Amino acid sequence: MSQEHPTKPVPASEGRQAPSRPSLPSKGPGARSGRSNDRHRQDGKSGARRGRSGSAPQARPAQAPEPASSRLDTGTICDRVDSEAPEVGYRMVLRDYGEGLVEASVTIKRHERKHRPANPGLEEKTPEQIEENKKRAVRRARTTVRQTIMAAQLDHLLTLTYRANQTCPRLAWQHFARFMRLVRKWRRGAPYSFIAVLERQKRGAIHIHVAVHGFQDVKALRSMWHQAIGSSEGNIDVSFKRQPLPKLARYLSKYITKDIESGHDQGDHRYKRSRGIVVPKIVAMLPFHVAVDAKLMELFDSHGAALVFHKNNLNAEGAKWLWGCSW
Repeated sequence: MSQEHPTKPVPASEGRQAPSRPSLPSKGPGARSGRSNDRHRQDGKSGARRGRSGSAPQARPAQAPEPASSRLDTGTICDRVDSEAPEVGYRMVLRDYGEGLVEASVTIKRHERKHRPANPGLEEKTPEQIEENKKRAVRRARTTVRQTIMAAQLDHLLTLTYRANQTCPRLAWQHFARFMRLVRKWRRGAPYSFIAVLERQKRGAIHIHVAVHGFQDVKALRSMWHQAIGSSEGNIDVSFKRQPLPKLARYLSKYITKDIESGHDQGDHRYKRSRGIVVPKIVAMLPFHVAVDAKLMELFDSHGAALVFHKNNLNAEGAKWLWGCSW
């Protein structure tokens, strides 16, 4: 295992000298005395730039090294990749959401990269490519919904409904945007984390499911929803019981697929979420000779969780991946 050696500081006498600035001519007898033309006047004692108080600024403390737990110390948990080919091997991404909820994904990373055309939008796509792109979009949306719920600890569910048979998804998103502006104004700038998806019922009517965190004031939210849609012909239901995060994530993710299969228009939003939600991410590389399943169990154990479910598709045809979780 290679070790990093600290860089030896170079004395100022051995480094490259800064070019000396020529002294500027005096402005004449009317020029003020006792003031230097150089903005950065140096003092013979410290050579530092003076502040307003006249005292030299304090030295900036040295930055603490990054803890090993936040960067997947591959020297102990995983095998370090050969320095000559650091981009080849299994790429592992670990996400620790806390409370024993840990997930990891493994893909294969090689040197060779697929050449993409300069203008991909100008090329005509086959029906197979269009279908594959749609499936990838659904998988990305479902992954985003799950990771957002787990990272922000969204444990309660709001359901915004219409009494009329409202079937336009874009109008529903407009109403939801007005509703969220009213909520933010009511909360006076306090953060309000959420992720919302649409549900289209059999008769075509649209509901909006919103995952939120903690207690919700139903009466206030219902009044704001009526104001957003411009009518009292609507309602808001709240699940007061705290929902398990993986269960709520699966519940909302299924509507992503349901909406696509029922005729999702290209360009329409599949979900909306609040800003500022940070999804944890730890990345490491494993060489190809490593037994990935064993390393995965070891990694989960080091984070205080057990590997309950995982599916290995690394040796199958087509896309190669592995995914595991603690629930």
